[in-house]
Amino acid sequence: MSNKNISIIQSDFTTFKDEKQYDAVISSLAIHHLEDNTKVELYNTIFTLLNSGGIFINAEQVAGESEYFSQLYDKKWREKVEASDLSKDEIAASYERIKLDKRTPLSTQIKWLRDSGFKEVDCLYKYYDFAVLYCKK
Repeated sequence: MSNKNISIIQSDFTTFKDEKQYDAVISSLAIHHLEDNTKVELYNTIFTLLNSGGIFINAEQVAGESEYFSQLYDKKWREKVEASDLSKDEIAASYERIKLDKRTPLSTQIKWLRDSGFKEVDCLYKYYDFAVLYCKK
């Protein structure tokens, strides 16, 4: 079943440009791979791509607000991976992939999103280093 009012665009968000505005932009487990300055640029771009009242939802990995919390999040993640049913090779691959992460504290990202122009910004869900951010233009 299709809905003519819904279109899904899959694109490289670091280069996507469009004259059209959208009701929603959704990202999941992707933005934490960007450098901080590129995250700020992306948040600004997303804001301009949204209609008035449009929403941006970002399910993302975040850094702790301090070194203490970053270490706690890392410890909990490692415990979970080690206790999983993954093979030794899959666990090793997970450890390699996490080296590519460029996580930023939640409070910093909330500030960037507000600075981009979003009127409503909040974290709807957080579990250690996983957060879901909701932003409304």
